[in-house]
Amino acid sequence: MSSKTSTTIGFERRFNLALSAGDEAAFVQALMTGLPAKPPNFDRIIARNRARALPLSGEPRALSAAQVRELVAKGAVVVDTRTAAEFGDGHVPGALNVWIDSPQFANRVGLFAPADRPLVLVAGGPTDLTRAVQGLGRIGLDEIAGHLQWGMGDWKSQGLPLGQVPQISVHDLATMKEEQADLLIIDVREPFEWDEGHIEGALHLPMGEAVRRLAELPTGRPTAVVCAGGLRSSLVISALAREGVPARWHNVAGGMGMWTRAGYPTARTGGIQSRA
Repeated sequence: MSSKTSTTIGFERRFNLALSAGDEAAFVQALMTGLPAKPPNFDRIIARNRARALPLSGEPRALSAAQVRELVAKGAVVVDTRTAAEFGDGHVPGALNVWIDSPQFANRVGLFAPADRPLVLVAGGPTDLTRAVQGLGRIGLDEIAGHLQWGMGDWKSQGLPLGQVPQISVHDLATMKEEQADLLIIDVREPFEWDEGHIEGALHLPMGEAVRRLAELPTGRPTAVVCAGGLRSSLVISALAREGVPARWHNVAGGMGMWTRAGYPTARTGGIQSRA
């Protein structure tokens, strides 16, 4: 996987890590180690990739706040494609938050959105809406019931229930960790990221396993969720809140990247402590 549009056998033999394995067993081990969880709609993705052409999706139907609320009551899933900060400021309760510019946007939606439910989109603008529809269609999530026409402004003006998630800085997190003995920190990064350095005492719950392992979570405690930069953490918060996990959620803006740059200590696998 590279930005190169062409290559040579000699170049690949020299630089392609997948070809550096000494035997078949080492090759398989290298490629299979650290793979993320299989998305629940993986079979749909395979079928879509084998299709000769994508179905025509068109522009999703514009919906009022009242119409969205009615669809949600019937089982539709809201996918909020705005930033974590915008989502935290106010969102449709039960919505999943996947920023449209997140890495692997569609795959992340597919990891948490039930494949048999219609989707309602909340987007920051027409361009984001179009990109979301196209991306979701590529993985087989093309049952789009519509989009919230006037955004969250319409929802708020109607006085409808509002979900919120406080966004905290790493400095806030350090203070909370010092002052709140019952604070739960959840790290949703992948195992290799965790091994490279994490906050001492944090619970490791990789993004792809979060909902499956929700029974392991202590409930009713102030909970700060951290990832590398604040995107996956917001998604996991939205997914667990959608499942009804009772917690006082906080999303750590800037994530572990900002934590280490600020000079706060990290623990590594094996108990080694370090400072950035």
